[in-house]
Amino acid sequence: MKFKKISTRMLCLILPIIIVAMIVLTLVSSLSSRTIIQDQMQERMTAELSAQNNLISKELQTVSDAAIDFSLNVGTTYQSTPDINSYLNVLNSMVGNSDMLLGMGIWFEKYAYNGQEIVGPYVTKSGDTISTTWDYSNTEYDYWNQEYYTNAKAMTELGAVFTNPYYDPTSDSVMSSCSVPIFAKDSGAYIGCVTADITLTTAQDIVSAIKVGKAGNAFLAGSDGALLYDPFNDEVTKDTTLITDEKSELSSIGADIMANESGTATYKYNGTEYNVYYATITETGWKLIIQIPSSELNEPVESLILKLVVVCLAALIITALVILMVVRSLASNINAVKKFSGLLAEGNFTIDNIPVTSRDELGNMSEALNTMYDSNRSIIQQISDHAHDLDSSARSLKSSSDQLSVEFETIKEYMAEVNEATMSSSAATEEVNASTEGVKNSVKTLTDETDKGSKMAVALKETAENVKANSEASYDNILKLAEQFENELQKSIEDAK
Repeated sequence: MKFKKISTRMLCLILPIIIVAMIVLTLVSSLSSRTIIQDQMQERMTAELSAQNNLISKELQTVSDAAIDFSLNVGTTYQSTPDINSYLNVLNSMVGNSDMLLGMGIWFEKYAYNGQEIVGPYVTKSGDTISTTWDYSNTEYDYWNQEYYTNAKAMTELGAVFTNPYYDPTSDSVMSSCSVPIFAKDSGAYIGCVTADITLTTAQDIVSAIKVGKAGNAFLAGSDGALLYDPFNDEVTKDTTLITDEKSELSSIGADIMANESGTATYKYNGTEYNVYYATITETGWKLIIQIPSSELNEPVESLILKLVVVCLAALIITALVILMVVRSLASNINAVKKFSGLLAEGNFTIDNIPVTSRDELGNMSEALNTMYDSNRSIIQQISDHAHDLDSSARSLKSSSDQLSVEFETIKEYMAEVNEATMSSSAATEEVNASTEGVKNSVKTLTDETDKGSKMAVALKETAENVKANSEASYDNILKLAEQFENELQKSIEDAK
């Protein structure tokens, strides 16, 4: 399709290129921004996970360090301390001074302490009240086969191990037991374990306080996948849900979370997509999971894209306006040149020069046209001046011709008088001579005017040449007539003599 207007053509050629360039720029900027934001969010989440992990680990480390110190004390003094109350007093003090501890116990191997078969006192806390119970120190409870005891007995060196969280009906809370083996100092033999039962309230409070962005929050799962804290359901009971269960919000990514130490994933819940970042708490194997809505992550990118689109639209509009202004200016100059050339083509050399308002190609063209116009106008003025001179010479020539005609009539009259008055030849001869002298003068004047006309005719057109030729022919005829009249006059004089 051909466009008649330059502005339309330029807009159709330039704007698509600009639009494509801006679309590419927007896509590249959005992709780059998305990558940068994701990288920054990854770094932020990693830092947040590390900070919260360290905070929980610090609380757990405090408990495990206290249990290890007490285990070392028991392993060193159990043979020289026959009174178990000495240990119970220490346990009372430790439990009373810790907000995280629900209770602590000493669980000896059979006959390891003072030759007694079963020694397993437990110090518990209920509100502000601390008490000691021996309810678990019996064969029916069989603490030797409990998880906390078998975990400690399986250890070959001093350290702490936490059980998976479980619901304790006695305290009506979810708790975990930290087990530390007791090794005899002299023989290194395993003689029992120390347990420190902790409530998950502190850990849950830490996790519940985690807020990322506007709607980001966190989960806490045990090493077996049990949800210890769920931001969508903060009541954790004995019926805790595994993150791999179908009814769990994290079921689609639960298996990946449990299989890896750390990583990222995405899932949808109630129509909202979440970006998930998780890490493992070293002391317990628990999973700390932080999530944030994907829309919140994409919000800066979408805002950037919107701004880029607005900027691109504004740039397109400004570009179109600039193109139209430039084209209109060019069209105005071109139209001025076109009008100027048209008037010159019609033979109008009285117009003014083209106004030159720019120094570009159009301005140079206008200056060239003005120079050409000035040169031609000077030549045409000279032609006009010479035409006026030629007209004046032609008028003078006509006047001379008229005068010559009158002289011819006079000569004719004189000749008639010569024929009639032969007897008065002398007087007539004088008069004829005078008339002849007048004819000669007239002929001389006519010759001068003819020469002048001839010189001007050379510089003019063919019409002037024709006038010159006619003038010269007239001049020749006059000379012939003058010569003929002179011969006849001479003959008449001879005859008169």
